Amino acid sequence: MNSSHATAGLTVRLNEARELLSAINSAEKKAGPLTPIPSFEASLRGLFYVSCYGALEWSITAGVHAYLTAIDDEKVPLSHLDWVFNSIALDSFFKAVTDTGAGGKWAARRRMFEAFSDGTHCKASTASMEALLSNIWPKTIEEIFHCFGVAKPWTDVAANLGYMKELVEKRNAVAHGRQTAIEAGEGTSFTQLDKIHKATSGVALYFLATLEEHANQKLYVQSAFRMGYLNAI
Repeated sequence: MNSSHATAGLTVRLNEARELLSAINSAEKKAGPLTPIPSFEASLRGLFYVSCYGALEWSITAGVHAYLTAIDDEKVPLSHLDWVFNSIALDSFFKAVTDTGAGGKWAARRRMFEAFSDGTHCKASTASMEALLSNIWPKTIEEIFHCFGVAKPWTDVAANLGYMKELVEKRNAVAHGRQTAIEAGEGTSFTQLDKIHKATSGVALYFLATLEEHANQKLYVQSAFRMGYLNAI
């Protein structure tokens, strides 16, 4: 797996969010302690959540795409895959069973099991996870790890849970019109937002590194077949 494209896009987005933070910090220093900052700069606090969340969603979506592309390129037979990963790999078969009319359901079921014996290889695609990737919460990252068979926590820093919940809640409030940017940023400051920025960077980089390690060690392949794929590198 090559996560360089995902990492590059993450860096660009985090830098954009950092520029908003710089403007907020300058306004707070100019205003002085306990003094409200001008409305434009105050609105940047709320817009920061939107920008920073964009960096998070990009990294998760791009990371998943890179991971699934790497597996798709391997042409791994379904019968060699880690059983849990088949919850993703068999997506097209699951859809065939549920979307086919009553007369074709049994044939669709048989085809799914025949695929394990006839050498059909995995055709992984982010399309199978579109609904999951539409709004990134900590539990979303956790679910992705479960589906991929990643035996690690969603983050390596416990405090990131609170920061990520605040990030997603505030972003959604602004993006969906429940709050104005000024309202979303009310009561916060550069110091708090800077912590969220650092937490977002940490969560995203950890996610990408974890997926890359999992993919490169071929942990999506059952242990009985894994060495053959590792030796083929």
